[in-house]
Amino acid sequence: MRKFIGFLAIAASVLFSFAVSAAEDNFEDGAYTKVKGTYTPNTLVEYFSFFCGHCVRFQPTMRDLERDFPEVKFSRVHVAFLGGDLGNKMQSLYAFAEQKGVEDKFTELMFEQVKKAQAAGDKGQIDPLEVFGALGITKDDLDAGMNNILTNSRVVQYDNMVKDQEIEGTPTMVVDGIYRINTDHVKSYEYLKELIKYLQAKKGA
Repeated sequence: MRKFIGFLAIAASVLFSFAVSAAEDNFEDGAYTKVKGTYTPNTLVEYFSFFCGHCVRFQPTMRDLERDFPEVKFSRVHVAFLGGDLGNKMQSLYAFAEQKGVEDKFTELMFEQVKKAQAAGDKGQIDPLEVFGALGITKDDLDAGMNNILTNSRVVQYDNMVKDQEIEGTPTMVVDGIYRINTDHVKSYEYLKELIKYLQAKKGA
């Protein structure tokens, strides 16, 4: 009986190893790209734009990931290549919101305002002051913040990250600073979670 149990344990181990190997092969097949950057364990950066409809719909998934990966530090980078001239302005606004520590609430409110403006067509307007006002930030604070060295430096950092990590669409996630997930290959939320775990386990390799 012990031999039979031992055989089952070995068989289970082999099957598990095979399953892991198969999963790794699947992940290797275009699911992610190793990009230029600094290996920073337990981090996940979402590249997004307020003018990206997919990004709006992706936010619940990001909240689920934050719940399921409590050890990971999540952050966002607003790209400038969407939204025309407004793309650059939104990038600076987000950098300022991040500086003030209100980026999460700012993101939620700004997505809503952009959505309403787009629905209104030519009559739609985006008013950053209204959003920041709801967060207790005055016009003087905003005017000063949009021209300070910290905001400008952060925008330069955003642009360098977008270039180095070859971000061409949104939403895009980068795990641990160097693994860019190719979202076209993500088949489900469970697949995404397992892929993130797999990339974390690579430890910069």
